[in-house]
Amino acid sequence: MGLKPSQGRVSTRDIMPLAPSMDCVGPLARSVADVALMFAVLTDADLEPPAAPVWAAGALADRPSLKNVRIGVPASLDQETLDPEVAKGLDESLADLETLGARVVKIAMPDFDILCDLANAVSMYEAARTHAADFAARPEDYGPQVRSRLAKAHEIRPEDYARALEARPDMLLVMAEAFAACDIIHMPVVAVTPPRAEDVDIDGGPELVAMIASLTRYTRSISYLGLPALAQPVGFSREGLPLSMQWVAPPLGEDGLFAVGQAFERLRGGPARRRP
Repeated sequence: MGLKPSQGRVSTRDIMPLAPSMDCVGPLARSVADVALMFAVLTDADLEPPAAPVWAAGALADRPSLKNVRIGVPASLDQETLDPEVAKGLDESLADLETLGARVVKIAMPDFDILCDLANAVSMYEAARTHAADFAARPEDYGPQVRSRLAKAHEIRPEDYARALEARPDMLLVMAEAFAACDIIHMPVVAVTPPRAEDVDIDGGPELVAMIASLTRYTRSISYLGLPALAQPVGFSREGLPLSMQWVAPPLGEDGLFAVGQAFERLRGGPARRRP
């Protein structure tokens, strides 16, 4: 499982940049406790913490159980096309959480298409300029997929980038309303079961754009918003490939992610194990 911290909680010092306003460093580990421990180590005591908005995370981490915890599910997921096995894993995880007393509520989030377009404008514009000198001097050092994406990134106009940055506060206001109706959000990581290497070995063209968009639809949106998220296993597909969900919390709400994640992990009998 993996944690994407709130933007600014972990230093990106000495990390190769891609898109500076969205770059984020987080841990991968076998259990929620290990993720939390690594996050505590990674958090830079000398780093000025990001300012918390008035709707930042409350006392979810201090609750002794999930009784009456409101788990928000984006209503727009009803219109999304999810692989049946992914949908089944998400539904079963919600049903399990309800046995702990949690309440599942529908919430309104910004449209995923809009969020992805805004995230793409920011990440691609910044990536093109961050790597402009190196890309011009030694393009052969970049893999074919990255070369294709950086070449296309120059199509993002300055005014598109400016609009995407200006839209972020408005999108966060919508999220503030969502978190007024729930304590934490439960949503997919990806819409499909994990693809095999040969299925994503695409050098460029529209197929590459479509493939990346399908695999980053629900994670790039959260990265654009700068919110903390925890990807957690929910089981395995018929082929033995891992299935997962992601928890999304208000800004600075990592402790809440760990609390809910650990409750779910205990319910499932511990960290997910590789299928034999």
